[in-house]
Amino acid sequence: KNGDKITRSNISTEINDESKESFDNENVRLIEEKAYAKGFARGERAGIESGNEKIESAVNSIKQALSELKKIRQDIYIETEQEIVKLAMAIARKIVCNEISLNKDTVVNVVKGAVKKVEKNEKVKVKLSCKDFEFIKNEKPGIIDKIANIENAGFIMDESVCDGGCIIETESGDIDSRIEKQFQAIEEAFEDLNRNDLSN
Repeated sequence: KNGDKITRSNISTEINDESKESFDNENVRLIEEKAYAKGFARGERAGIESGNEKIESAVNSIKQALSELKKIRQDIYIETEQEIVKLAMAIARKIVCNEISLNKDTVVNVVKGAVKKVEKNEKVKVKLSCKDFEFIKNEKPGIIDKIANIENAGFIMDESVCDGGCIIETESGDIDSRIEKQFQAIEEAFEDLNRNDLSN
């Protein structure tokens, strides 16, 4: 029968068809593997780049947070330091005022210290609080002799002067030895220190 005849050309064609199909399958498999490897590499590279961007963003956020934390810490330190100075000054004022009320001779020492700054032979007015004026007038009448050799000195009452302090008026200028002024000078010195710390 013609239909059942196996010929060499039939066999060759079948072999060629099988080889072709096997070759095509092998090519498809190789192409798929290459595409998979290429896609995997691209995906891996994109994942690494994306991960690096996320890490860099996280690192920048941490740096910024640390910088802000450092500033907050510095602000708290400065604010606390200022509060401590205010508290120390308030305590010192109470102690000094208490000492002045208990020890009336304090004004004598303040006046002595202020008078040492006066040039000899100058006219001097020593302004005192009402209480200190009465104390010196009644209990220390010879105070001028004890303070210094000032011939032209006089004591007067001045309501602007608090207990324990004095203002010395001379021809060349005033010497303000009021306790409040001394505290004010101390506070200004602390403020200057604080400003210098902030600028550095």
